[in-house]
Amino acid sequence: MSLRTFPPSQMVSTSSVSDERTPLMRSASAMNSQSSGQCQQSPVQMHLPSQSFRCRMICILLIVILERITFYGLIANLLPFLINRIGLDQSASIAVVFIFTGFAWLMSTIGGIIADSYSGRYNAVYGSLLIYIVGVGMILAAAIFSEFTFRDIFYQPLAFVALIIISVGEGAYKANVTAFGGDQLQAGDDTEYRRFFNWYYWSINIAVFIAFTAIGYIEQDMSCGFSKGFGILFGCIILACITLCVQRSVYVCHPPTGHIVRKVYNIIKEARHRKREQSSWDRTGQYFPGYEEQMPMKSWLDYAMMKYGGSYLDTDVEEGYAYFCNPCSILDHLFSGLHMILPGDPNPTFVVVPAWLSLVDVCFVLMLIPIMDKIVYPWLDKKGWRLSVFKRISIGFLFATGSMIVAGIVEIERGESDNCVNHTISNQNYTACLSIYYQIPQYGLIGISEVFASVAALEFAYKEAPKTMQSFVMGLFYFVQSAVSR
Repeated sequence: MSLRTFPPSQMVSTSSVSDERTPLMRSASAMNSQSSGQCQQSPVQMHLPSQSFRCRMICILLIVILERITFYGLIANLLPFLINRIGLDQSASIAVVFIFTGFAWLMSTIGGIIADSYSGRYNAVYGSLLIYIVGVGMILAAAIFSEFTFRDIFYQPLAFVALIIISVGEGAYKANVTAFGGDQLQAGDDTEYRRFFNWYYWSINIAVFIAFTAIGYIEQDMSCGFSKGFGILFGCIILACITLCVQRSVYVCHPPTGHIVRKVYNIIKEARHRKREQSSWDRTGQYFPGYEEQMPMKSWLDYAMMKYGGSYLDTDVEEGYAYFCNPCSILDHLFSGLHMILPGDPNPTFVVVPAWLSLVDVCFVLMLIPIMDKIVYPWLDKKGWRLSVFKRISIGFLFATGSMIVAGIVEIERGESDNCVNHTISNQNYTACLSIYYQIPQYGLIGISEVFASVAALEFAYKEAPKTMQSFVMGLFYFVQSAVSR
């Protein structure tokens, strides 16, 4: 038999090429999930999106919209709720709002660790939504009780406990839903990842718009607005949990990989120990010369690799690099419109809430993302001018810089303006010297910067994170984002 006819035809496998990628041994969790109709553990996705693929991606984006409506609908009027219904003073209410949001961002890192190490991302998202439901139900009960003649000692603790529970659920959810959505793109190329994160960010912003307009307007009703608004939020979070369960059998789920933090700690410990031993070997001459020249080390963590005498695989050590670098997003903090007025009325009776001006930013995002995803990016790709993640982040920073410059110019003009009037916001007097509409350009530039930088930063954080700790890296991303933005 010649080499040209080897192997014989009867030995050629009739299976598809994708079978060659199937592992010879399956984990117990993967076998159990397939037998019980649970999530798919590691399917080979087709490059052409199937109907089931579209359905589960739509479900994930719908879950994002419903959960974000719940969170931002609560945040929109949480301060007035604590002051007018719970009975706290203004300073205490502000402190509660900051503690609530800060604890939620902190829980994102803890939720990521739990998902990567113990529960898996699907179970983490599902469990966080259940916790969410309990918290929103409790704060709905506190809002209802506050409308009747119940004593403060009853519904005040109920509201505080509810906020703690919501922060735990929201933090764990935030860290895992992004990574869980990205897991569905197993065979996706850069275009599919860009498209998913574009529409993921669009879903967040449409939820913000609905929460600050419709839900916020309903909650402004002084008679029973909070009960109606929180009731809608309660229905949204229940619907989000139901939507997650609809496509449960076709989701792509990765099993947990063990205690990630402990493994990274042991890698660092072993690398430092072996580095000290290596130094002593160099002094005693018990070292093979030229060894590192043949396989140079990238970092001192490489001392823990097997090829350098350690006890960990190269991939395990490379995953540890993710703990030392994580992208963070831009700052988009602009001054509010407290010292600005609506033009045309020297004594305005209707005052625009300063927080509503941020909806200009949201509107720019909602308009530009579909245009960029459907028209601009495909045209650039066709011309061979593909924008990488770093190029998009750089473009976003340029627009953010322009927004800061415009904000500074507007502030200078406001300070030098002589056409000033007095108005009152929340029982506080302010001197307004410039139309509030002058802030629209700076918020618009921030919206454009988010379309480029924020979306690309999310994509970069997910794609560059090791597969075994993507939830943790996403949680750390949101935590760092919160720390630098507040």
